[in-house]
Amino acid sequence: MPGQPEYDPSRSPVTVDILTIQRLVLRHAGRGTLRGKNSNKETVNFGVTIGNYRSLNSTRSVPTTWVNIHYSKTGAHIVPAAPREEDHASKN
Repeated sequence: MPGQPEYDPSRSPVTVDILTIQRLVLRHAGRGTLRGKNSNKETVNFGVTIGNYRSLNSTRSVPTTWVNIHYSKTGAHIVPAAPREEDHASKN
């Protein structure tokens, strides 16, 4: 997240505040697609733009409503995920 000590401008930035993130995680946790067997990560559509997705091989970033939620013993954090094709189709 820009302004945070761990922020890395080469990564996908989150553009909403922490309280919004917490509300969205509480609302959507457990409703996404698990990323592999026995995974502590799931991919979910928050339905609102939460940041920008930047692929590893691109300097271009695109707004996204999709996130990967990473769960741990101490809580959860999110990483913006690639937008899905249905997002683009619904805008046409």
